[in-house]
Amino acid sequence: MVSRSRWFPDKEEVVSDNGIVASKHPLAAEAGLEILKQGGNAIDAAVATGFAICVVEPLMTCIAGVGYMVIHLAEQGKNIAIEYPPRAPKTASSDMYKVLEPSAPGISTYDTEGQEQILGYKSIAVPGTVSGLCLAHKMFGTLPLAKVLEPAISLAEEGYEVNWHLALNISNSMEELQRFDASAAVFLPNGRPPKPIQDKLVQRDLGQVLRAIAKNGPEAFYTGEIAVAIEEDMKRNGGLIT
Repeated sequence: MVSRSRWFPDKEEVVSDNGIVASKHPLAAEAGLEILKQGGNAIDAAVATGFAICVVEPLMTCIAGVGYMVIHLAEQGKNIAIEYPPRAPKTASSDMYKVLEPSAPGISTYDTEGQEQILGYKSIAVPGTVSGLCLAHKMFGTLPLAKVLEPAISLAEEGYEVNWHLALNISNSMEELQRFDASAAVFLPNGRPPKPIQDKLVQRDLGQVLRAIAKNGPEAFYTGEIAVAIEEDMKRNGGLIT
């Protein structure tokens, strides 16, 4: 007789009288919860969680990402949507990719040479995450932005334990990550994927960028030294953002 183990994924119900923060990653939820404990409101917590997600779930998003936020103002009975979607760079054109054939179901309608529409510098849109999260905080937050960003900064600079899911995704994307020196340096330390539980993922450069945003707001990301560095990197690697 052959015995096989079976995996039973499960979650327990959480009940709270004063508020709940939900996130796909526990550390991001804890970031939002910490902000609530410090007297922040739901928007402060959401923004803290959003920036923390950019650190602990790099396989899903980053501060160069995009998104939207739906806010319900209970006392006023209003619903508000803040949209920060992708924008094509001004220098983008209809012939910037060499289109090959219809792709398999997924992100793209058509495949392109080198998968440039989803991988590499030509796939990068003008990011909205920093602007959108900071706008939500400016409109409805109560704590200082610097305070709200503290959990994300700490997770980036001090690192966090790599779980099996992140390790698996880094391993599956190893070939793509190796194509670029910067991504390999962060996600493939010593030339290999991090080991779950044993290794930490540290992102000191990201921490520095978050500190700049905490100090000077979203302008620190879209203008000044960071923006210049992004533009120079784009020029070196065939990107389109200026």
